[in-house]
Amino acid sequence: MARQTYLLYVEPARLFFYAGATGAVLQVPIPWEIMHDMEITDKEKLAVLLQTFLKNNSIVPGSVVIGLSPQVTFEGTISPQLTAEQQKEQLARFLDTVPFQNVASQLGKLDNANKVIAANKEMIDTLRHIFEKLKFSVSHAIPVSALQVMAPELQTNLDMGTILSKADLAHQYNLISQSPAPAQQSPNAPKTPPPPIMKNKQTLTLIAVFGVLMIVLVIMVFTVLIPQSQPVKKPPLSALPAVPTPTPISIASQSAQLKPVVTSTVVPH
Repeated sequence: MARQTYLLYVEPARLFFYAGATGAVLQVPIPWEIMHDMEITDKEKLAVLLQTFLKNNSIVPGSVVIGLSPQVTFEGTISPQLTAEQQKEQLARFLDTVPFQNVASQLGKLDNANKVIAANKEMIDTLRHIFEKLKFSVSHAIPVSALQVMAPELQTNLDMGTILSKADLAHQYNLISQSPAPAQQSPNAPKTPPPPIMKNKQTLTLIAVFGVLMIVLVIMVFTVLIPQSQPVKKPPLSALPAVPTPTPISIASQSAQLKPVVTSTVVPH
């Protein structure tokens, strides 16, 4: 017996579960304390919520396709006119703007442009693990925004059956267990591995602060300690003022020049 195929459509505050055989669309509201801002804050409560929902609706295990609504994905365009290295830099800058610590992303050709689509990897992995523990299989997490380009009818009518039937069209954007999107290279460019992208921004900030402190410390050492340790230079002898040499006085020559003075005394008669 073939396994049933389901669609799990993810919005920021709720899930829609579509059973292809019956055509029923069931809604699963997600309380704020379990998930908000596209972040799952309580995985255990979410697992209990989904298990209860599946049991109450008598949903048997099958294959699940996760459809990510445009409200939970991020898109960017990589210019094909750039060199391979510039494309990598542009891709890295885009991924840094996605507000999640772990990002799932794929880059592909969409509507004659190089489009990168990203989402919260931890949210996707959490949903997949919950369903797999309940004996379901999850093979795809497809951005619906990509399907809306490939299947224009979805732009005006967001039909769950159409999303499920056309999910394979967007296989290049499957975000399940995929490596981050590599930047596309020009045919003549040498193939080089993509540079690692640091996702932990807190670690990067700490490294930058530590580097600045080390530079300040080195500057203080050079400006304060080194001048005090330099020896005092003595001025050269040629720079000292000359001391006049006293001229010796010859006593003999002075005495030779002195003549005795003879005085006469007249004695009165």
